[in-house]
Amino acid sequence: MYFKFLRLLILPVIFIFYSCSDSPSLVGSDLLNPEDLIELNVTSSDSLTQSSTNFYGDIQTGSASLVMLGNFNSVDCSVMARFDFNYMEDTLLTDLLDGDIIINSATVSMVSVYTVGEESGTFDYTAHEITSDWGWTTFTKDSLTKLTYNAQDISSNRSVTDDSLYTFTIDNSIALKWLVSEADSSYNNGIVIKPTTNSNRIVGFNCSSTSYPAMAITIAYEKPGVYKDTLYYDVSNYLYIANRQNSIPDDGNIHIQGGLPIRNRFKIEIPNLSVSSKINRAELKFTIDTLASKYGDPTYGSLKAYFLTSENEIEYDSTAYIVLYKSSTENVFSGNIASYVQRWVNGEANYGLSISDLYEEEDVDYWVLKGGNSAVTDERPKLKIIYSIKP
Repeated sequence: MYFKFLRLLILPVIFIFYSCSDSPSLVGSDLLNPEDLIELNVTSSDSLTQSSTNFYGDIQTGSASLVMLGNFNSVDCSVMARFDFNYMEDTLLTDLLDGDIIINSATVSMVSVYTVGEESGTFDYTAHEITSDWGWTTFTKDSLTKLTYNAQDISSNRSVTDDSLYTFTIDNSIALKWLVSEADSSYNNGIVIKPTTNSNRIVGFNCSSTSYPAMAITIAYEKPGVYKDTLYYDVSNYLYIANRQNSIPDDGNIHIQGGLPIRNRFKIEIPNLSVSSKINRAELKFTIDTLASKYGDPTYGSLKAYFLTSENEIEYDSTAYIVLYKSSTENVFSGNIASYVQRWVNGEANYGLSISDLYEEEDVDYWVLKGGNSAVTDERPKLKIIYSIKP
């Protein structure tokens, strides 16, 4: 009797809030045990105030498993790569220092694992010897102003085999210079590979995944009249730099892109709820602009949302994020941000969310989401909150 009486004192109230809805519904009422309900109240809101601001984030692509090269949709990507020629035999090191080695060929190979843009369109690039030092763990697009390289294109014989294996040869004198740098303990700065302006796709090349061969260099050399041999080395230091050729459109929509990356500060006001409220579910939903969005093959098709802790876009709770998944049947991203809404209800300031590509280092997928000023009200961002009152 005591427990039955206690349950009668619990009055769960479920409210469903829509940022844009013409009529209330009972969606979510089936999530609670009907025996625990005395009365069910449903309320809808037509105008949850929301705002969004697009901004550039900062990433270090040297931690990615691939590099991006090409030009598409106002974005160009360049690759920086360096090969460490360690574990050479002592005989070769001696012959290099004595000037007895000649290079017969030096071929760089890259395996495509991702593509965005016109698959049958033009794809071309040039390679240049880097003349300044760079760190693959610290280099960002802001470091480009300090990068120096020779203008001469040291690549030739660019080819593609089976649509996935891309190869090119580099000048033999550059390859010899790199080998000697290993022998005399000096340093080679590697190469920068830049897309040509007439390219109209971006290709992602594997660098560290064990599923595919990594970017590598094969050098055929000889000591004339004595021996011939071949060296093969995977890339040791690498990264890519993505650059947008024009500004982010200021059209009221939400723009998200990997590689650059473009992120969005999204804020939506929640109703005044009692601090005793238990947030059972809070579904955040965005509608995709399918004409403006450009994404690659394959695509992860997911976004992530961080809890902002200040008015600054880069200050957020990095201990966890919530994934917004792309629906397989609708052109929407959605996810349950109940834990974030609960924090706001509990008294933490609502500075909004930082929304970005889930794997923004691994792709340059471009997603345009309908904003709060969309002409079609049903396409505007929505937040549906289901909550109960604690006893």
